[in-house]
Amino acid sequence: PLLRKLIQLPQKEAISIAAHYGSVSAGTFAVVMTMVDQSQWPLRPETTLYLVLLELPAIIIMLWLHRYLQAKVAGDSQHSSAGSVLHEALT
Repeated sequence: PLLRKLIQLPQKEAISIAAHYGSVSAGTFAVVMTMVDQSQWPLRPETTLYLVLLELPAIIIMLWLHRYLQAKVAGDSQHSSAGSVLHEALT
């Protein structure tokens, strides 16, 4: 709502920016990985997978919100199913 009202961004752009800032930062993840490596702390091999897993909820919410709001603007009572949002997020 802030991006839409204060900056007057179109809905699609506002949703996209909100999803990006609501997701995990790959830059922050890289800095933490370097810090862990320099500190010689033990690191499990699946740690990088956590970055991907933490990104997924932000992507799913962004896709659902975009589709929901687009359907609302179009006056369509039927919006995308959870299955189609999950399919798009995973592909």
